Amino acid sequence: MDLTGKNLDSFDIQALITNIPTKESLNAVKKVVRDLSENELPVTKRDFINLVSLCINVGPVMFNGVEYFQHSGLVMGSPFSLVVACLYLEELESTSYIKLMGKDTHWWRYVDDNLVVVPEFVNLR
Repeated sequence: MDLTGKNLDSFDIQALITNIPTKESLNAVKKVVRDLSENELPVTKRDFINLVSLCINVGPVMFNGVEYFQHSGLVMGSPFSLVVACLYLEELESTSYIKLMGKDTHWWRYVDDNLVVVPEFVNLR
């Protein structure tokens, strides 16, 4: 890859799980499920989305024996939240980020760590 006229930057998404909006993340899951055939899921698509919605929206958090309800973002401590967060970020990357930074942008992400190569005219800071 020729890096002439490009900037290289890396960044970390702070508090990834709790900063992912639940409504938009459910939409990202729906988009993936829509492309699956019914026999690829253990239940109907409608039931699957309803179960995912429950997991996203109803998730108490236990701390020192006390149960708390999280009012924003995905549920901390749930392995499911990480999967949903990654689907949401993939949707953002493939739509919004590329539109903002241009098609000549290269983007690599591992969970919440990002490495990007963008044209010089894009200011990331």
